[in-house]
Amino acid sequence: MDYANRTRKAGTINRWKAKDTAGMRQAEREIKELEATKEIIKDKDFLNSIMRGDEDFRCGRFKKWSEAREDV
Repeated sequence: MDYANRTRKAGTINRWKAKDTAGMRQAEREIKELEATKEIIKDKDFLNSIMRGDEDFRCGRFKKWSEAREDV
């Protein structure tokens, strides 16, 4: 096998490894996100507070950051 063919083959392998590594990192992130979601769902108080906040937002019960900042 000449140098050009070896280089081309090595480039193909490196691109495949890069895609595979990126895919693994993405899968690891998604697994961590799912684990965090499962933890939130287990914590009923936290989940209820999120749902209350969502309902408050939909009903317009919120302050703009510029108004809330004044209270901090």
